[in-house]
Amino acid sequence: AQALFRRARAAAARVESAARMGGFDWARTRAWSEEANTSPGVWINLRGREAKGCVAPADYEDTRDAVIEALASWRLPGPGGAPVVRRALRREEVYRGRFVERAPDVVVELALVDGYGLSLVPTPWGDTPASARALSPEEWGGGRGRGMNGTHRRDGIWIDATAALDAAPAGLADAAPAIARAMRVAWHSDPHARGEAERVRRDYDADEDAIVAERLRALGYLE
Repeated sequence: AQALFRRARAAAARVESAARMGGFDWARTRAWSEEANTSPGVWINLRGREAKGCVAPADYEDTRDAVIEALASWRLPGPGGAPVVRRALRREEVYRGRFVERAPDVVVELALVDGYGLSLVPTPWGDTPASARALSPEEWGGGRGRGMNGTHRRDGIWIDATAALDAAPAGLADAAPAIARAMRVAWHSDPHARGEAERVRRDYDADEDAIVAERLRALGYLE
């Protein structure tokens, strides 16, 4: 049964790959995106790395610069032409460590419109829709292959109730070392660590505490 499940899973992966990538003319494709809301990014079709790469290694940086410039100039339709992309960064500007090469060559942070995130919707093959458009009410719910009805933000909040830390980690990658220090567990030094951010201490009054509890209860974290 396990072997059958593994074969079925592999077949499903091949079908999904063909559906998402089967329409590319790789000989003419210098860069592409998986259109994934969970990790927006653009890959360079680099020769020697990709199976059908067409971008010479010597042209890699120029191609990446061109992609970043194009993303920076992308605008929403309508009055004002708000930007679609807040930031487009080289992957080494975002990640560090041994597995940076697993990230897209260009990491994309989508802009917010009136406080709401944008949704990446896969482009149907053979269709040429507008590069950016308003979703119809029927599309708001999202779904597999139909975008997302919510997404993550880059900024986060660090909350702890220990006196072992004098400051909060500067970023998500610094959280594990901070927790290790609080638990007095040895942790290897990281030459790329960004250190610690200012830690804000404050007490909540009864009304504020009740509001937070109600919100956590609505999310299912409290009973």
